[in-house]
Amino acid sequence: MPVSQDSFRQALGRFVTGVAVVTSRYENEVHGTTMNAFCSVSLNPPLALVSVDKEADSHNLIASGGIFAVNILADDQEHLSVTLSQKGTAELDAAHRLTGIEYTTRKTGAPILYGIHAFLDCKVINAIDAGDHTIYIGQIEDTGWGEDTLPLLYHRGEYGHLDLHDH
Repeated sequence: MPVSQDSFRQALGRFVTGVAVVTSRYENEVHGTTMNAFCSVSLNPPLALVSVDKEADSHNLIASGGIFAVNILADDQEHLSVTLSQKGTAELDAAHRLTGIEYTTRKTGAPILYGIHAFLDCKVINAIDAGDHTIYIGQIEDTGWGEDTLPLLYHRGEYGHLDLHDH
């Protein structure tokens, strides 16, 4: 018998991660959601994956649009993580979730947020059913990063920041 969802979540919470916003676009609809369930898959060809809850607003948008961008947040962007982790409400309508948030686009057309630590602009090449999630594997079409930023961190339900000292 597998462990409980709560036990699994508690164990995973002990792993320090960066924080990302996965953005997508299909026709006139754009979306962004906070996520830390992504990782690199391959360097040749360059591939990354995101694991998206089938009930999430972004799930069908990624499936329909065939694109997504992983926006790795900078340490001063906790507010974006909090805002984009909320379920759709009247104030945060799923169809216009990025309203008021500045972004640009690159090769795929997926939104790339301003001020981020780094991004991966991806075209979906495979979708794998995985329980209550779909794993979208994306070929990385473009990437970029900030030279003077540090990543936002997440551990046991709290945000954290790197404290790098010159040695």
